[in-house]
Amino acid sequence: MGLSVILITKNEAQDLPRALDSVIFADEIVVLDSGSTDGTLEIAEGRGAKVFQTDDWPGFGPQKNRALDRASQDWVLSLDADEWLEPALADEIKAIVTSGRAYAPNLRISGQGSPVAYRIRRRSIFIDRVMRFGDWRRDRVVRLFRREQARFTTDVVHEQLVVDGRVEDLRGFMGHHSVRSIEDSKDKMWRYNRLAAQRIADQGFGGRVKGMAKAAFSLFRGLMLRGGFLDGFRGVQLAWFNACGSYLRYSLAQSIQDEQSYQRGIQSPAQRIRDVLELTFVDHGFLRTLYDNRFRLAGGLYRVNQPSPRRLAQYKQRFGIKTVINLRGQNDQLGWYRLEESACKNLGLKLINTQVYSRGLVDSGRLQELQAIIRDMELPALVHCKSGADRAGFFAVLYRHFRLGEPIETACQELALKYGHSKSAKTGVLDYFFETFLSTRIVRQSFSQWTHSAFDRESLQAAFRPLGPADWVLDRLLRRE
Repeated sequence: MGLSVILITKNEAQDLPRALDSVIFADEIVVLDSGSTDGTLEIAEGRGAKVFQTDDWPGFGPQKNRALDRASQDWVLSLDADEWLEPALADEIKAIVTSGRAYAPNLRISGQGSPVAYRIRRRSIFIDRVMRFGDWRRDRVVRLFRREQARFTTDVVHEQLVVDGRVEDLRGFMGHHSVRSIEDSKDKMWRYNRLAAQRIADQGFGGRVKGMAKAAFSLFRGLMLRGGFLDGFRGVQLAWFNACGSYLRYSLAQSIQDEQSYQRGIQSPAQRIRDVLELTFVDHGFLRTLYDNRFRLAGGLYRVNQPSPRRLAQYKQRFGIKTVINLRGQNDQLGWYRLEESACKNLGLKLINTQVYSRGLVDSGRLQELQAIIRDMELPALVHCKSGADRAGFFAVLYRHFRLGEPIETACQELALKYGHSKSAKTGVLDYFFETFLSTRIVRQSFSQWTHSAFDRESLQAAFRPLGPADWVLDRLLRRE
C-alpha cells in the first residue's frame, strides 16, 4: 500500500512549495506541467517530484487523467497547486494508506462496501480572509481515492471525480488559497467561465435572461441563505463575483449558440432581434443614430463610425459605396458584426475585416496588410471603427500617404479633435507613432522603410504616457474600444 500525489501545473511557483511540503510523506509525487516558465519545474524537481510535461492543454479533466495515468501507488491524492494539507488531515491520510484497511471516521457515506474514496473539507481563503460562511463554507471535494476505482470526467473546467464504490468523509481540512486579489478574481472568473460557457452552449442551455435569473439567485443564496454577509466585506465581494460568474457563463453560452446558428445559416427571428438589440444598446448604436461622424477624403474614401445595416444601404445608394473596411476585426460571436456581414452580402458590398487598435499599435506585419488593403480596395469605399475617431483616423492617415501620396506631416491631420480623437488620452499613442517617425527618420528614409527597419512596437507603446483627464473620459465614461 502506498500513496501517489498528483498535481497539474502551469506557472505555480508562488504556491507550489507549500503544496509539496504538505505531502512530503507521500511515496510518490507526480507533477504534470503544461508550459511553466516561472521556475515551477525546478521547484517540483527540487522536492523530489516526478515531473512530466505536455505541449497541449486538453482541459482540466483530461489533464488530471493524464497525471493519474502516471501514478503507480494504490492510493492517489489529487491536489491543486494552490491547496495544501493541514496537519490533522495529513495524519488521517497516513492512517488510511498505512493501515491497508477501510477507514470511516463518521457516518456520512454513499455506496456500499469498504470506502474506496474520501471527501475532504476545504478551508478556503478569499484574498485575505478565511471564508466561514457563504458558498464556500461547506466546500467538500473527493480527492483521495484508490487508483483503479476512479477517473476524472473529461470536462474542460469544473471536472468531477467519478468513483466506482463507496465514498467517505474525512475530518481534517485542506487549505485553499486560489484568489489573492480582485484582479486575480476577475481574471479567473473570465477564464473559467469562458470554458464553462462552451459546455453550456453544447447542451443548448445558454441565455442572458436565464443568466440574470441565476445570478440573482446566486447572490441571494450566497449572501442570505448561506450567510455570506457574516464574512464581512470579503463575503459580499465573493457572493458578487460568484453571481457575476453565473451570468457570464450563460451570457457567453448564448453568444456561442448565436454564433453557431449564424454560421450554419439558421438564425431564428429571436436571434436576429437580439443582434439588433446588441447593436443598438450594448454597442451604443442608439448614440450613432444622431451622428455618424462621416467625413469624405479625396478619391472617394468615407470614414464613419459603426454603421447599421440601414446606414450601409443609404451609403451605397447616395455615394455608390463598393467596399467596406471594418477595423474592429471579424467576430461572429458579436451581433453588430453578424448584422454588418449579412448586410454587406445582401447589398453586394465587399467586406474587408482587419484589426486596428485605438489605444495600441499594430505590428509591422499588420501595417503591410493595411498598405495592401489601401492599394487594392475598390473606391468609393467606407472605413469604420466603433466611434470613427481613432482607428478610422489612423487608417485615413495611411490612406492619404499610401494612396494619395501625401506626406505623413499633412496626412496626420486625420487624427484631430474634430473627429473625436484625443492626443492626451491613451489614444494619443497613434499620434506618437507618427511623431516618432518624423523625429527619428534618417535622411531620405520613407515611412515604409522606417516601419520595416526602425519601428519597435513594444518600446514605442511603453514610452508613451497619456496626460490629463481625457484618458478617464474615454476609457471609463465613454468606454472606447
